[in-house]
Amino acid sequence: MSVMQVERSWIVMNEMVPHRVDATLSMLTGRTRVKIDDQIAVDASGWRMGPGGKHIEFPVKSRQCTLVVRPKPADPSGPELDLHVDGWSLDHGTRLEERLAREASSPSALMRMALIFLPLIGVPSILRNASQGGGLSPMLGWTFAGAGLLLGLIGFFTASRWYAARRPSRARSTVGWLIVLGCYALLFGVYAVLLGAQG
Repeated sequence: MSVMQVERSWIVMNEMVPHRVDATLSMLTGRTRVKIDDQIAVDASGWRMGPGGKHIEFPVKSRQCTLVVRPKPADPSGPELDLHVDGWSLDHGTRLEERLAREASSPSALMRMALIFLPLIGVPSILRNASQGGGLSPMLGWTFAGAGLLLGLIGFFTASRWYAARRPSRARSTVGWLIVLGCYALLFGVYAVLLGAQG
């Protein structure tokens, strides 16, 4: 497999006859090519891929197949190629509808990281207090970190409920980020209260 492309192969059975499905994704151009028994079945050009990836549908005889291409920026091997046959993943054994429903109710990876970072904001305050004598006292510092963890969980739960109840749109994403910003504003409000209580 080249560094510039991702390749996967599967065997799809149809009426007890095996058919080989090969998928190749170019990391440079985004072109996706699907071969069935060494015959080109799909040759899709361009990325045109959102955060949830793109779906390429094609038949293998009487079996309906969907190739799901998902970006995996944290993985050096490149995007994930997952083949679903009659709605079931050959790799994971899960239904495509269930996976899409789960992803639709989950905030983006960047939004999740922003919420996970909330409890870590209290740690520098604790370390600064230990080394320089400034910031919050250790007990209040850990209280601040705990408040960050609680707000992160509340933010993730609220954003997930919002995403699950709305269709994908710019407004849905905007409100999701407003929930994240609201959690940060509350956290710094907690910090101001704790700092005032310490003084």
